[in-house]
Amino acid sequence: MHGVHNYDCKELGMKAKGVEMKAKSVDVGGSDFDVYLDEVEANLSPASREVLAAFRADYTLASQLIQLRKGRKLTQVKLAERAGVSQSDISRIESGAVNASYGSLQRIGRVFGVAVGFIPAPAGKTRASSAH
Repeated sequence: MHGVHNYDCKELGMKAKGVEMKAKSVDVGGSDFDVYLDEVEANLSPASREVLAAFRADYTLASQLIQLRKGRKLTQVKLAERAGVSQSDISRIESGAVNASYGSLQRIGRVFGVAVGFIPAPAGKTRASSAH
């Protein structure tokens, strides 16, 4: 999420440095967070929607990694050993605190038999093509 902290996140209920969501409860592995974000997004300005899109992208990657790891009953330490990355890197990726390198994501993906790539965004969740 590097670079995202430069935005004014007040509309999103976030602190610029700590990036804390004001949510009743957040289920990292489920869809409660997505429902919450959809409700918040309905009342945001266009600039704040861009910030939200960046957070949603980080959350999606983190959520996928957590689900894959837990589905295989792997600890962060075991995954790190198998992938050849540090446990702290796994932790930071899962918390959305780091932009992982392509190489690290490839090594992690190989453990699960998945590839790194672009996937289509859900309808209505894409940025306007005129925005650069």
